[in-house]
Amino acid sequence: ANQSQRDFNTRLLKQLFLN
Repeated sequence: ANQSQRDFNTRLLKQLFLN
């Protein structure tokens, strides 16, 4: 559960940086 949440946060941050 924690790993999944962490991956989601990382993906969100990456997307924000891409934008």
